Amino acid sequence: MSDTHFKILIAGTVVEIISAYDCIHEFCADYFTEGDADFVVRTSEEDIRHERERDEKGTSSGRIPNDYPDSYLEVLACYRKIAEEMIDRNVLLMHGSAISIDGNGVLFVAGSGTGKSTHADIWKKKFKNRVDIINDDKPLIKIKKDAVYVCGTPWSGKKGLNSPQDVLLKAVYKLERAGDESCSTDWKFVVKKGNNSVFELDHEEKWKALASQSYKSSNSLRLAHSMTLLDEIIKKVPVRRLVCDMSEEAALTAYEGAGFGSIT
Repeated sequence: MSDTHFKILIAGTVVEIISAYDCIHEFCADYFTEGDADFVVRTSEEDIRHERERDEKGTSSGRIPNDYPDSYLEVLACYRKIAEEMIDRNVLLMHGSAISIDGNGVLFVAGSGTGKSTHADIWKKKFKNRVDIINDDKPLIKIKKDAVYVCGTPWSGKKGLNSPQDVLLKAVYKLERAGDESCSTDWKFVVKKGNNSVFELDHEEKWKALASQSYKSSNSLRLAHSMTLLDEIIKKVPVRRLVCDMSEEAALTAYEGAGFGSIT
């Protein structure tokens, strides 16, 4: 075990990482860059211990205990530190699956097990080379004055599906499985195809959809700034409800609901 130094480029930001284990070096290989670092992240034994404690607390709610090695926990600790620093640069970590179609980003948010990755995979199968998986679990969202971008990072869930790209975010979907929802007569349809529908959300629903899946800092100032950034996303990007099954028709419905046009 020895210090490993390298730099990565994510969300337009150069991050220098100083790690104790070599595991993260290979993990981040597709994002290596040169040049001056915007900030430096260094992990410690305390950071690793903190990640282990978080994991152990998770087992109390019914999860199967995991005896993760320190090298893996360091990978998690590193991203947590990066997420903290990124808030100061108007970048938020979001729990969701992000794709790019024809260079336009679409983000699916929902609780674990809802089908975000499955739905992203359906887009890939339906639209083939037109679609890239930007990040299948925890993309970064970069908020700029004139637009919002969804950004790839190596931290992308169990399948490790990601791409070192920053693409314009054109739509956010709060994903719900058809049959699980309680439809309201107040919901406004955008598009409907069979079992699959896109609905408008009111401001409070948009806020809840994003806030529930965004990284929350324990620093009060950063947490407050995160809330401001969520408001900016809502102002700049359509956030809608997607009630769907896991068919190709679901992808077509979402495609049309995102404003990309109609495909028959």
